[in-house]
Amino acid sequence: MLEIHKADASLSDAKFQRELNLETGIIDQSMGGLTKAQCVRYTGLYLDIMTDILMVFVLLLFVIVLIVIGHNISTEIEIGYVNLGILKAQGFTDKKIAALLMLQYVLAELIGIVLGFVLSYPLERSISDIFMDITAILPSHAVAAAQSALFLALILSASLLLSWSSTRRLAKISPVKAISGGREEIYFDSRFHAPVSKRALSLSLAFRSFTSAKRRYVGILFISALLTFFALTVNIVGDIVKSRSALEMMGMEYTDLDIHFMDREAREHVQDFEEIIESYSEITKKYYMCSAYLSLNGENLQCSGYQYPEYISGMLKGRQPLYDNEIVITEMVADTLELSMGDEVVVTFEDRQATYLISGIYQSTHDAGMCFAMSQEGTKRLSTVSISFMGVALADTSQSKRIAQELTEKYGDIIEAESYDSSATSYLDEMFDDSILAMQAVIYSFSTIFALITVIMVCSKAFIQERRDIGIYKAIGFRSGKLRRQFSLRYFIVSLIGGAVGVVLSMLLSVKALNMIFSLFGITHVAARFSAGSIAVAILFVSGCVLIFSFAASRKVKKVDVRELITE
Repeated sequence: MLEIHKADASLSDAKFQRELNLETGIIDQSMGGLTKAQCVRYTGLYLDIMTDILMVFVLLLFVIVLIVIGHNISTEIEIGYVNLGILKAQGFTDKKIAALLMLQYVLAELIGIVLGFVLSYPLERSISDIFMDITAILPSHAVAAAQSALFLALILSASLLLSWSSTRRLAKISPVKAISGGREEIYFDSRFHAPVSKRALSLSLAFRSFTSAKRRYVGILFISALLTFFALTVNIVGDIVKSRSALEMMGMEYTDLDIHFMDREAREHVQDFEEIIESYSEITKKYYMCSAYLSLNGENLQCSGYQYPEYISGMLKGRQPLYDNEIVITEMVADTLELSMGDEVVVTFEDRQATYLISGIYQSTHDAGMCFAMSQEGTKRLSTVSISFMGVALADTSQSKRIAQELTEKYGDIIEAESYDSSATSYLDEMFDDSILAMQAVIYSFSTIFALITVIMVCSKAFIQERRDIGIYKAIGFRSGKLRRQFSLRYFIVSLIGGAVGVVLSMLLSVKALNMIFSLFGITHVAARFSAGSIAVAILFVSGCVLIFSFAASRKVKKVDVRELITE
């Protein structure tokens, strides 16, 4: 191993590596070259992906917080117009009243920040330990103080700006209007108010309440949409790693049986291996390949040589390299080296070089997308290296374990056979199952908590606004249980509408967002599918939480007495 240090710190690692190889050929004469930047990138790659997904989720939660803050301030101004009018009569200006309202939320946020730091330590420890199995890096178990301070400053600034914007309604409140009960000078009923039906009385009353005060429910609608959007996006990620066709479309060799050659002698028994496999099941796909680091126009890249190039998956443009003078490259390589389909490139290995034609663009997770591929015949123009790996897809996947056992019994000294039977998941899911489940658990848990807090806060304000109406309903014979069901049904309807909006947002944005995140390890086109099951789970999860929590928040209905109308 030779370690080379650059004297010019302004030169990027990638450019330094390329120029060094072009001038000296030192990397062509080695097994491969790796820069410090590449080491850091490859080691923390999966951690970066999961962190990016969680950060997007945190940003969505912050948007939800801003929606709740704006809704609460507007509602407080609407409910407390009498007290605010009195304060104005006593000489309080709009700016002073706005400062008081803003100070309340800043104090609440500061308390929440302290609680957040306390709760973050045990959560960070549990998540870091899961990722340690992937990165092999011992976590520091500490919160990044500088980054946290920056985020907190942005959070406080954004919330203060929104609070100030929401308090502009104070200008519409006057002492005279407060005395008159806050009524408008002229009032017209809206044509959009839904009628009340005797047959479905509770449902029609709930819908009527929604149409007569739509602004009251806008917050819940947007929050339901955002939570549904992210729940559905996470469901898509979970479905991708469990779908064979999706993984193959994304350029991954999904195999039922892997045979790794431990000795050169194994190459002489390929036909014997195939005979044993086919005695149990027909082979549907053959991923027989060798792998080496070659230089493409001076860039040291991982190259896979396929004995059967027609099985190269993840093709985006063009076709597989069927002739010995053709290669396929990934979009990342094409962008980095400014290449396109049809260009000629020079590939170098040790002291040999040959010219190849780019026959197609594909995607692959090999070396996090910085790779290219050719046929085994193409590799023979540069090297005599033969295949060192056999991956097969079987017609009868249940036989893979028995095949692996027989291969190990007969050739265990020269090969290592690994099976994935019909009950097993993909290799990707096996490697990262714990981290994906942890990410889903965190997202669904925080969604539940946010739904609980948001619904309780919104419903408590709505209850104050509708206290007189509830008293009227009780006076004409409605019982508390029926009023509570009507109350929660109203929010359930709103959350269903929000869920539908969230599904539309997901169909428009989820794939684009996942393409950006997955491109970190070479997947530029995610094979996402919106199944009815994943959509139903996302909508029912969010709407169910809203229904349950709004019913729980409506327990104050029992405390409303008809006698309050006399006082009113």
